[in-house]
Amino acid sequence: MTRESDRAFQQHRKGVLLVGTGGTLAAEPRDVLDWIDYSATGRYRPIAEIVGEVSAMLPGIPISSVDVLQRDSSEIGPEDWLLLGEKVEEMLCDDGIAGAVIVHGTSTLEEAAYFLHLTCTTAKPIILTGAQRPLSTVSSDGLANLLAAICAAQSPQCTGTGVLVVFNSEIHAARDVTKEGTYELGAFRSRNTGPLGCVGADGSVNLLRRPTKRGCPDTDFSRNVLGSLPRVDIVMSYAGCDGYAIDASVSAGARAIIHAGLSPGLPTKAEAKAIDRARDQNVLVVQASRGRQGVVHQSERMQRLGIISALDHSPQKARLIVMLSLAINFTAADIAEALAAY
Repeated sequence: MTRESDRAFQQHRKGVLLVGTGGTLAAEPRDVLDWIDYSATGRYRPIAEIVGEVSAMLPGIPISSVDVLQRDSSEIGPEDWLLLGEKVEEMLCDDGIAGAVIVHGTSTLEEAAYFLHLTCTTAKPIILTGAQRPLSTVSSDGLANLLAAICAAQSPQCTGTGVLVVFNSEIHAARDVTKEGTYELGAFRSRNTGPLGCVGADGSVNLLRRPTKRGCPDTDFSRNVLGSLPRVDIVMSYAGCDGYAIDASVSAGARAIIHAGLSPGLPTKAEAKAIDRARDQNVLVVQASRGRQGVVHQSERMQRLGIISALDHSPQKARLIVMLSLAINFTAADIAEALAAY
């Protein structure tokens, strides 16, 4: 798709839905230099207020808005994402809307994006974005991220690509992106693959490649087929780890444990014994790595003990696949296939 065709598409004036959930971008800080403690105020601007600032800058794109949540992303989880996905897909049924932009707090944005990618069935673009600095502070990245996300949501290049994350002018696949920084503006990276493309300073969308793994709209995990979401815990390994956290997860009722092992995906000796105890109680164990890059390969030990490899999924992304798989009664073999397919 050329830049000219992107601009021609804008002239058709298809709209973009802007969805508020709170987060840093919408937070009301104490002052213009509050880049750290702004969430303590507990106040968030309604997304309709922010639309007013954006619309004047994108006069060719009609923008509508709705607030679904207003809170810090550390307080948002899977049940909220189910509600969010339902609301967004319902509103995307409007033929006059090209796509949606969800403003989400960055702490759990990567998990929200992947959960929606696994459970939504629309071919229209769903873009998640946010900010590292509140919109009303100096040097905020919020407005630039929002403008880029709206351009991506309105572009035909992003149709059928599943849920995307737009941050710092880069377009990332929900499957691959992770937040690697704390307060840095370029905090989001796709650790194994790199971004799919970018949004130019003139608003042009340049998608260099498309995701090849399964996900929205081609998914087994539509909200219509999901049962209750089971408890799935993540346990991270470290030197000298005694396996107590694995035993505690089993006692708490976890149906599965994602073990973020020592790179390349190994437990300590004590953890290995705790994993055996978990498996004896029919708790599924998926071996991931605490490392930022690479693949956890299915070793002979893992095959012998019935441990599934997370492959190149981060522990937090693997958890979502396993949780949704168990919700539709996938077997261990099905879950291994899902981790490879999605």
